[in-house]
Amino acid sequence: MKKTFSALGLTSLLAVPASVFAAVTITPSAGFSVTWDGNDGDGFNPASPAPAPANLSNAPGAAVFTSGDLGPEIGVPFHVAANLNDGLYGNANSWIPGSAGATHYAGVRLAGLTTLTSVAFGRDNGNGAFEGGAPGTDCCGGQLADRSLGLYTMQITTIAFPDGSTPDTSDAATGWQTIGTLDYLANDDAAPGGAFTSYFRHEYDLGAGVQATGLRLLVPAGTAIDELELYGSPVPEPAAGLGLLAGLGAMLVRRRRA
Repeated sequence: MKKTFSALGLTSLLAVPASVFAAVTITPSAGFSVTWDGNDGDGFNPASPAPAPANLSNAPGAAVFTSGDLGPEIGVPFHVAANLNDGLYGNANSWIPGSAGATHYAGVRLAGLTTLTSVAFGRDNGNGAFEGGAPGTDCCGGQLADRSLGLYTMQITTIAFPDGSTPDTSDAATGWQTIGTLDYLANDDAAPGGAFTSYFRHEYDLGAGVQATGLRLLVPAGTAIDELELYGSPVPEPAAGLGLLAGLGAMLVRRRRA
C-alpha cells in the first residue's frame, strides 16, 4: 500500500533514530544523523546528455575508487569507476561493481578535510525515455528500474589520501567508520517526485555535517550507480586560520594606534 507523508509527519519521522518509510529504512549509527531530504529523482532528465550538478566528487583534487568494475569484464567502455563522477546521469554513464570479491563499494577521496553535509546517488536518473520524454541515447533504451534494491552502508574516514587499501576499523581516524545504513526495500511508485522510487536519485542530509577526507558506500552485489554526489565545504587549514587571526590582530593594533 502506498504511503504518503505530510511535511509535519515527515519531520517527526526523521527525528527518530531509524526512519522507516514505505520503501526505505534509514538507520544512523550512534552519534550521527542521516535523513532523507524528501527528494525523489531531483534533476531527472530524459534527454541526452543528462547532466548532474557540480559537487565535491567532481571538484579539482577529488578522485573515485571502487572494489572493481563490471565494464572491462563484459567488454563495454562504461560501468567503470570514472562514471561515478563524470557529471552525467543514466545507465550508459553508470558504475556497476565487478564480480570478484565479497565486499563491493564505491568511494570518493576528497581534495582535503571537508565538512560533508549531504550525499546523493541513484541508479538511473536520466538519459532515457520516460512518460513521453524524448528518447535518450542509453544503450538499453528507456528508464532502467533494476539494480537498486538492497542494503547500502555509508562510511567516512579522516585519514590522508584514503583509497581501496584503507581498512575498515570502525574509527574514522584510522580507517572507515560507518555513519549509517540505507535499506532499499521496494518502490512506492514509478514516477519521479513524491513517494520513494529506489532507482531515482535521492539525497541524504548528514545533520550539522561530518568531517571527512573520503566517503565510501558499500553496495549490494550487482547494483548500479550513475553518479555519487557529495556536498559540503572544505575545512580551513590551521595555518590559514592562524593567518586570519594574525591579520585581524594587526588590524586591531593599527586601529588602536590611530
